[in-house]
Amino acid sequence: MTFIDRPGSAPDNSGVSSEEDLEKKIQDLEAELSKKDQDLRIYKKELSEANSELEKLIVRVNDQLQQSLKIQKFLVPTEFPNIQGFEFSTKFSSSAVSGGDYFDIFEHYDKMRFGLFLSSASGYGMSALFLSALMKLTYQIEDSKNNDPLTVMNEILGELGSQSRAGDEAGIFYGVFDRRKFQMTYCNLGQPLAIHYQADSGRIVLLNGTPEPYKNGETASEPSLENHVVDLNPKDKLIFCSSGFLALNNDQGDLWGIDEILSIIKRNVKKEVHDLRNEIFYQALKFSSSQTKDLTVIVTEVKDRIMKLA
Repeated sequence: MTFIDRPGSAPDNSGVSSEEDLEKKIQDLEAELSKKDQDLRIYKKELSEANSELEKLIVRVNDQLQQSLKIQKFLVPTEFPNIQGFEFSTKFSSSAVSGGDYFDIFEHYDKMRFGLFLSSASGYGMSALFLSALMKLTYQIEDSKNNDPLTVMNEILGELGSQSRAGDEAGIFYGVFDRRKFQMTYCNLGQPLAIHYQADSGRIVLLNGTPEPYKNGETASEPSLENHVVDLNPKDKLIFCSSGFLALNNDQGDLWGIDEILSIIKRNVKKEVHDLRNEIFYQALKFSSSQTKDLTVIVTEVKDRIMKLA
């Protein structure tokens, strides 16, 4: 068989060209892979450095939080005056997440009057500002007979307003007890729960207050912020719960809520003050396994009938 080259035809080099293209593609891929590998090493190095910085930051924040917890526990009173005619039971549980509860029970220079504070702040910084305002006004609060709770509240908020930051907020309850009249005059700003059990009628009353807490930049000039007066009788109880109880939720995301608190108090209100306090805490922590805010309970009972008659 004879092969004849036709005029104008070229030799077939398609196989050689395909191999060269393939080799070039392989080289390009290897170069790209090498660059990606180099980028990955740089990314891993940067990620390791970022993780190291994050760990240091977590340690610093945790140290600061632990210090704040220690300071908060130190500042919350553990001993209270023995006030004739009233029995008190208190409990404070700090949160490792967020906190700022503060409470105090103190006598005035007029021994027939005493005061009760309960505040729930958005954080430890705001709680420190509240304590600073209280210390500045201590003499005025304890000494002035005409300094009603609303006046004191406005002065405290004035102090907070000049130093608090955007996003800071606080709920504050301040009550003044008059042992001559057996009355409590109070002002309630925000969400601290104040509940009055009237022994003679068996009623459980949620004491009035503004629905919203103090917030940075807002004043206390709202008409709803005012003094209220409660008449007290033997065997009456007053129960105060910080706003952390309203933030409790279970694994399904359900909030504990005011209705549940009132229901627990109704079932246990005739118990001794310590037992009632413990029951509130027990049911709260049984409902929620995670405590994101400080929890405070104050229970007081009117005891002295002779003082009332006198």
